[in-house]
Amino acid sequence: MSKSKKIATIISYIQIAMNLLYGLLATPLLLRVLGPSEHGVYTLCTSIVSYLNLFQFGFGTTFIRYYIKYDTEGQAQQKEELCGMFLEIFAIIAVITALVGAVLVCNIEAVFGGKISQEEYALARVLLAFVVANAVLAVVGIPFSALVTAHEEFVFQKGLSLAETGLKYIVLFPLLLLGYKSVALVAMSTVFTCITLLFNVLFCLKKLHVTFRFTHFDKSLFKEISGFSFFVFLQSVMDIFNWQIDRFLLARFCGSEQISIYSVGAQFNSIFISIGATITGFFVPLANQMVAKKEGDAALSNLMIRVGRIQFILTTFLLSAFIFFGKPFLRIYAGSGYENAYWVGVLLIAPLVLPLSMDLWYHIARAKALHKTSTTVFAAVALLNLLVSIPLCKHYGETGAAAGTCIGMFAANNIFQIWYAGHVVKLDMKKWAKNLLQMIPALIVPFIAGTLIVCFVSIHSLLSFVVWAVFYTVLSAASYWALAFNKQERDMVSRPILRLFNRIFPRRKSSQ
Repeated sequence: MSKSKKIATIISYIQIAMNLLYGLLATPLLLRVLGPSEHGVYTLCTSIVSYLNLFQFGFGTTFIRYYIKYDTEGQAQQKEELCGMFLEIFAIIAVITALVGAVLVCNIEAVFGGKISQEEYALARVLLAFVVANAVLAVVGIPFSALVTAHEEFVFQKGLSLAETGLKYIVLFPLLLLGYKSVALVAMSTVFTCITLLFNVLFCLKKLHVTFRFTHFDKSLFKEISGFSFFVFLQSVMDIFNWQIDRFLLARFCGSEQISIYSVGAQFNSIFISIGATITGFFVPLANQMVAKKEGDAALSNLMIRVGRIQFILTTFLLSAFIFFGKPFLRIYAGSGYENAYWVGVLLIAPLVLPLSMDLWYHIARAKALHKTSTTVFAAVALLNLLVSIPLCKHYGETGAAAGTCIGMFAANNIFQIWYAGHVVKLDMKKWAKNLLQMIPALIVPFIAGTLIVCFVSIHSLLSFVVWAVFYTVLSAASYWALAFNKQERDMVSRPILRLFNRIFPRRKSSQ
C-alpha cells in the first residue's frame, strides 16, 4: 500500500471513530430532545435520500471506470469529452431529482401511509424539502468527487470528509444542546453538502486541472455507458430495498416509535459496513487499472484476498463485540424501550461478515463488465426480501422487518455471491476461503472470554462497560496478532508504530 493510501486509510478510520463517537453521544441526545415520535420521522425522512440517489442510475461508478480506462490508454481528448458528457448527464439528473423530490413533498401522505399523525406529516414535509435539496447538491457533486477518486487523491478526499465530520461537533452538537430540533439538523447538513461540493469543484479545476470538453457528445459511447450503468443502477436498487425498505414497511404497518427502535439497531449496521468496506474504496482504482492492463486473475485474486483478510479481522471482531456487549451498551446508550434494537442489529450485521471479507470482488466484476447477471440475481433477492419482510413486519414489528432483510442478505451474499465470484469472475475463491479458515482459531479465545463475561459479569454502568469492553478488545487483538496475522500484516501494523516511537524517543548515537 502506498504512503498516501496509508495516510488516507488512517484518516478514514479517524473519521469513522469520530462518526461513531458522534453517534454515541448524539443519538441518546436526539432521542431525548426529539422524543421517539420526532426521531422516527427524522430518520424516516433522512432515509429518503437513498431513494433519490437511485436517479444517479449508476453513472458515478461508470464514470470512474471509463475515465481510468481512457487515462491508462493515453486518450486525452476522449477523456476530456467524457468529463463534459458526464457533467451534462449529472446536470440533467439533478433536475430530475429536484422534480421527483417536489412530487414527494407535495404527496407525502401517500408516501408514508396512514400510521403517522397530522403533526408528524407537517414536520416530515419540511424535513423532506431539505433532504431533497441535499440530494440535488450531492448529485451535482458526483462527477467531481468521482474525478478525485479516479486520480487516487485519497488524502484530500478523506481529509475533506474528516473536516465535514469535525463540523458536526462544532455546529450540530451545540444546536442539540441548545434545544434545536430536527429541522435545524437537516438544514445544517445541507450547508455541509454545499461546502463539500465547492471544495471538490475547486480541487478538480485548480489542482487536478481537469478539462471539460463539450464539443462532442458521443451517442454510441453514451449507449455503451448506459448499458453498463443500468446494472450498477440495479445493484443500487437492491441495496436500497435491503437497507431502507424496512423503515417504510414500519411506517405503513407499525408507527414512528418502531421506526425509531429499528433505526437505533440499523445505526450499528451502518457503522459495521463503513468500517468493513472503507478499505475497499482505496483499491477500486487499482482494480480497474489492473483489468485495463489485462493483468491475470491470479493477481486480482491475491489483491482481493489481501484486502479481504484485513476486513475479516475487523468484521469478526465487531460482530462478536456487538453480540457480547450490545445489550448492556444499548441499555446505557438508548435507555429503556430500545431492547429490540439489539436483535435488529444482530440480524442486520450477521450476514455481512463473509460478503465484506470479499468486498472487492464486485468492483473487479464491474471492471471486467461481468456484473450484469449477478446484479440481476441480487435485485430478485431484494424483491424476495420485500415479500418476506411484509408479513414478518406485520406480526413481529421491527425485529420481523430485520429478519426478512437477514434472510435475503444471507441467500444473495453468502451463497450465490461466492459461487459467482469463483465460477464467472474467475477469482480464486478456494484460496480466499482457505485464508479465512486459517484465521478461525484466533476467534476461539475471545469467544470463550465473551461468553464467560455474559454469563458471570453484570454490566450496568458506563465504567464497568468500558473496563470489560477494553479487556475484550485487548484480548481479541492479542489473539488475532498471534493466530491470524501473517508476517506482512504484522509488519504493516508494527512498522508505523516503531517509526513513531523512534521519532518520539530517538536513540542517542554512542560515542566512539
